[in-house]
Amino acid sequence: MKKPQLFWLVLLCTCLGGFAQKLPKEKRYDLNTISNTINVTPSQKKELAIALEQRKKQLSKALESKNKQNSEKTYQLQFEQILNEKQQHKFYDALIDPVKLKQTVEKEYSRLLKELPVPKVYQKVLKYKLRRYSYQKAFSYQRYNRQSRLRERKQKELRIQWNQWVGKQRKVLRLSKSFLKKNSTNATALSLVEKQSIFTYQFYALVKEQHARDLEFVDTVLQELLAKEKIKKIAKKMLSAKIVAIVAGHENLGKLDTKSRKKLGKVLLDSQLKKIMKAFEEKKPIVFEKINLSPAVKTGREFALIEKQQQKVKLLKMKIKKAKLGKKRGTQLLALVVEKDKAIATARKNKSTAKNLSNLIGTGKDNSPRKIEMAYQKSLAELLSKKEFATIFGDKYDNGISEKIREQIKSLKANITLTKEQEKEIVALMLSYYLNESVTNDYYSYDKRTAKKKNALARYRFQKKYSELMKGFGIEVSSTRAVNNRTFQWN
Repeated sequence: MKKPQLFWLVLLCTCLGGFAQKLPKEKRYDLNTISNTINVTPSQKKELAIALEQRKKQLSKALESKNKQNSEKTYQLQFEQILNEKQQHKFYDALIDPVKLKQTVEKEYSRLLKELPVPKVYQKVLKYKLRRYSYQKAFSYQRYNRQSRLRERKQKELRIQWNQWVGKQRKVLRLSKSFLKKNSTNATALSLVEKQSIFTYQFYALVKEQHARDLEFVDTVLQELLAKEKIKKIAKKMLSAKIVAIVAGHENLGKLDTKSRKKLGKVLLDSQLKKIMKAFEEKKPIVFEKINLSPAVKTGREFALIEKQQQKVKLLKMKIKKAKLGKKRGTQLLALVVEKDKAIATARKNKSTAKNLSNLIGTGKDNSPRKIEMAYQKSLAELLSKKEFATIFGDKYDNGISEKIREQIKSLKANITLTKEQEKEIVALMLSYYLNESVTNDYYSYDKRTAKKKNALARYRFQKKYSELMKGFGIEVSSTRAVNNRTFQWN
């Protein structure tokens, strides 16, 4: 038979123990009844007969209640001197009314169960303890029936012990419920069964920790819960939800992007999970310790920078493919951008000691962010054509150029009337010009003189095309740059 089953068999036998029927009151002082109940020896039977006879004579002579009590005390002392401890225990046990005892236990158990809704298996322990307490009370009452002060003291001691035990159960139950309520608030995905499982483990772990040296079966229950691995998954789910809520609610961490928050959450989860797994190994209660978020803020920022860099590289790869640079030049461009960002970050972090910067950029001793950027732009121009540069980096100009064109068209339409088609052609010409100007400024940012020459030539060509376009619309462009309903000069 397995150990847990053997334990419950013994426990149930103890709970249901006691004699089948109570010794009738009128037979308590009957020599034959006493002899048959506790199996006395012939010599004990002879002494009991003398003691019973003396009691009978003293009671018949005693007129006052006090004298009768003294007679009963005298008999009880003689009774206990004649019999051994085992015989005495058997006799007093026989005086307990089993029916009344059972009724008392059932009534109190129903009330106690409402106060202490413990896990199902532990309810048997609750009933066993109550049955034992009730029996001890009844036994002490019978044994010290004629010694009122001693009886009251024994009864009080039993009540104190019982209340202390119930208080411990109440505390364990409160702590288990509190843990579940506090840590499952954010774990909305937990089912009722999962919540009950985590509560059950926490309850038995607390029982084991606080006062279960005599309850070996608690170890078995905990072992069975842990063997299924289910409880570990539930604890991980609870901890994960708690960490997600903490990170999301933090002033700084909550601003991180989704991927960075997930990465940070995993780091925090792994750190805390080690402690939880250790608690499971030792069959101790689960404790979700307070998380120190100071280091996490720094880690979160690092994750955010990495994520931002990864997104930047991902987008850049798409643009490289669109520009059809090829594998070799594409790899060179990626390396150039990544190294430039690292170099600038290093330079900003420590302007005086930043060293070992990118060989691709080759800034030498001058490692200020501005110089790094200039060297980077020159390397870009050497690697890419102007058209390729525009294809890869041109989208950053869209908003600024679009806003500039809207203002120009608005000013233009305030003086002349344009059809939709005319406006569309003018916008296309402006867009081409402004985009070319912006790309040229950035492409030759390392050489302002070349950029100025290129833009001067582009401006001349634009003005010429613009003038031809306006004339084609029947709008005269005067050399005086006067603007009215008939003439318009680009400024």
